[in-house]
Amino acid sequence: MEFRAYDELYDLPSIVVDGRAHKESVLVLSHWRNSGTAKELIRDTSTEIVLDFLEHNELPKNVEYVSNDHFDEDGLIGIFAILNPEYALSKKSLLIDIAQAGDFQKYNNRQAARIVFTINALLKEESGFISKDCFKMTYPKMAAEFYRRLLEVLKDIIEKTEDYKKYWIDEDNFLTLSENLLRDNLVTIKELEDNSKKTDLAIVTMPNPDILIHEMAIHNKTRRTQIVFHRGSYFNFKYRYETWVQFKSYSYPLRVNLSSLAEELNSNEKNQTTWDYEGSSKITPSLKPSSESSIPFEDFLNMLKTELNNSEVDWNPNE
Repeated sequence: MEFRAYDELYDLPSIVVDGRAHKESVLVLSHWRNSGTAKELIRDTSTEIVLDFLEHNELPKNVEYVSNDHFDEDGLIGIFAILNPEYALSKKSLLIDIAQAGDFQKYNNRQAARIVFTINALLKEESGFISKDCFKMTYPKMAAEFYRRLLEVLKDIIEKTEDYKKYWIDEDNFLTLSENLLRDNLVTIKELEDNSKKTDLAIVTMPNPDILIHEMAIHNKTRRTQIVFHRGSYFNFKYRYETWVQFKSYSYPLRVNLSSLAEELNSNEKNQTTWDYEGSSKITPSLKPSSESSIPFEDFLNMLKTELNNSEVDWNPNE
């Protein structure tokens, strides 16, 4: 078994991990919507789907290639597991943790977060790990090169994470600072209760509008999937990644289209601020203003709750 670029699969039988089926895919192991993955295999991350499959099944015979149509950590770890099944199963918990740190920005073991930080740092052009010519390629070819290079070193990163400290230390320090802000109540998270289960809101309040906070610090404190960020007169709403994929661990309200709310907010603004909703098909779509809002925060929050409660679902990852 070997990795092959998605756009070079042609008519070759293949396994696809974390993306959508290729026309000649024999097996698809992905948490994506409409991926072609059997429903009984679905888990939170594609990596967990792969590892559970490897524990209980044999890989299809006469299939030599594994691929994915995009690059991310979940895809990387899942493909690595296909190529190194015995080693991957011996590291199952850590590999799943890396995948969820990459996709969902949450972790159990700090090593998983540091491995994700290392991967992100290595993929920056200035790191020199990836050739400069790679960044001039079309996305499919660039993503394939990312896979090839990282598959060469991933085991070493897992086994010797401390040796890669220069790559992960800056983001790790930012995460520590963010966790300390929450510990000291300089940033707070309030989960709003809703007996109807139509909303799943948490409000992240930053009294100092200049404060930056790492998403992992927030997501490790709340599993709420609808997040409102409140910085004085600037506030915005965001759906978490978990609501974009087929997710097994717990249920949450499905996404609704907030475009009409954006229009309503625009009609209520008394300054030049304009609101925009990115669309529910985006991975982590936001409803956000172009600048500080003239609308009182409580009014915005009530309008948002009304919309979340009454609007029709327009993204269901399970269909």
